[in-house]
Amino acid sequence: MVVIAVTSLAGETLIEETDIPEPVTGQQIIERIPGTTRFDKLLRDSEPLDLSAELCAGDGALSLTLVRVDAGLLAGLEADTIDVLRDFGAIQDAPSGFHDMKCCLNLAKEDKQRFSGGGFGGTESTKHVLLLPDGRILAKYHYESDYMEHSGDYSCTCCWEIAEGTFAPTGEPGCLRIDWTGWAELRHRSDEPFGPGTITGNWEQKVIDAARRRLPSTLVPTDHGVLHLQTLCKAWAEEDKGSGVACARKTSARTTSSLSMPKLDADILQSVQMRPDHLSYWCPA
Repeated sequence: MVVIAVTSLAGETLIEETDIPEPVTGQQIIERIPGTTRFDKLLRDSEPLDLSAELCAGDGALSLTLVRVDAGLLAGLEADTIDVLRDFGAIQDAPSGFHDMKCCLNLAKEDKQRFSGGGFGGTESTKHVLLLPDGRILAKYHYESDYMEHSGDYSCTCCWEIAEGTFAPTGEPGCLRIDWTGWAELRHRSDEPFGPGTITGNWEQKVIDAARRRLPSTLVPTDHGVLHLQTLCKAWAEEDKGSGVACARKTSARTTSSLSMPKLDADILQSVQMRPDHLSYWCPA
């Protein structure tokens, strides 16, 4: 057995265990501490510990120090952008399913347009992005367009998309390098008034190819793989309470509601090569 004690930089005892089976790695130790991220480090005698190295009883009692490393979510953002995020409520604890995580960014934007003429209809789109302090990014998107002719003919087109990946800080404050690892979509057409009706389509995996610019840029706009947080936050903070002419009105607003993706479960996520443990975000209760 390995005897291990881990304290914070402030001297708080985080774990103190005498019965950890050996061999054990630094990574396994850090995973026992609630709220840690993949950026955090363990120090041994003030030197970073190789988290992949195995520790055993021959090392004696181990006293380690946890150093929490911020993933760079808010680093370098200007004060006015921070104020916008706070006013919107985007800086918050992670939603259900991501336990013990603090200070995530959770933003959503909803755009609508209504028009009439030879009939009536409109479009709606909602974008929702979540950046977690452990370096994960999750994004979801819904687009719907419908139109009813005066003759009574109706058509509705819908699309749902989800994407997941990781991010890391760049040398420029407020800019994050995004590495997308999974992307899927569900498309559906219906002539049942009003709305999607019975969804008959299935989720399909989408190919990610950065070289060919096949990325979920509709969900989260990036510039050569870099997300500019300040630009995104300011753009999504802009609201339009109603503009255009009477026959074509549009609105744009921030929203705190979370999209729920239809026809999605853990098995389907696995089939499109995405993480099942993210289901609670795609389909909130």
